[in-house]
Amino acid sequence: MLLNFAATSNALVICCVFTEQTHHLINKQVMLALGREGVIVNIGRGALIDEIEMLQCSIEGNIGGAGLDVFENEPDVLVQCQCSRKRALSNPYHLLQI
Repeated sequence: MLLNFAATSNALVICCVFTEQTHHLINKQVMLALGREGVIVNIGRGALIDEIEMLQCSIEGNIGGAGLDVFENEPDVLVQCQCSRKRALSNPYHLLQI
């Protein structure tokens, strides 16, 4: 169901609880279904998105972008998020380039 929703959407706004079932709910398959113009916005919990796959999809141009208010391992944000400059992510605590 989520894959179909992503495939027919321009943006996914994620705001749900973190459980074993929602860990990395937004994975590579969902991002690829969302597509090159699609945007992911996460205002829920950081671990809802597979950040490694998100970065890879962003670098490869498979998603349009992402806006994150939360990260999986705050305050230790992935070094890749801090070093890459392809697209900007921001939240009240960080200004990151991916």
